[in-house]
Amino acid sequence: MIRQTLAHLAIGLLCTSLPALSQARMQTIASAGAWSVSEGKADDGRNTCAAQAQGDGKLMRMAYMAGDNQITVQLLNTQWSGRAGLQVDLTAEFDRLGAWRTSARSFTTGDGTVGLQFNIPSAQIDPWVREFERSQHLVIRFPTQRAMSDWRVSLNGSDRVVMPLVLCMAAAIAA
Repeated sequence: MIRQTLAHLAIGLLCTSLPALSQARMQTIASAGAWSVSEGKADDGRNTCAAQAQGDGKLMRMAYMAGDNQITVQLLNTQWSGRAGLQVDLTAEFDRLGAWRTSARSFTTGDGTVGLQFNIPSAQIDPWVREFERSQHLVIRFPTQRAMSDWRVSLNGSDRVVMPLVLCMAAAIAA
């Protein structure tokens, strides 16, 4: 009951634009399986919470910054090339539960790594977090991009990092 109440508190108020988390001062607060959760402050002083998994030159990060009304998802891949500002359609499917369809915007990091960023609006955060917590895999597809192969993201440990992530978001909202 407490878990659900905290989740709804955090989810009801959540995350917009995400300044580069690489510039935020972050500290790991939990890790399990493929995933870790960190908290910290962005350069503008806002409290920030993030969950991420990385490997094989790829990184997936879901982040919330205090004052935002959405979760921002970033996908980075050292094998991608391109320029910032391109729009890319994608689908994200948790354990074949039905695809989330969205458009992402490309960006580049300071070291030249190309990434994609999209947002989970506040009305969709609760179902996104539930699927993240309960699933074993997330498959991300890029139906209009032949040069971008599907991603299969392990969600091993996601069930154990959801609570620290939600508590971090609730604390950021309350601060």
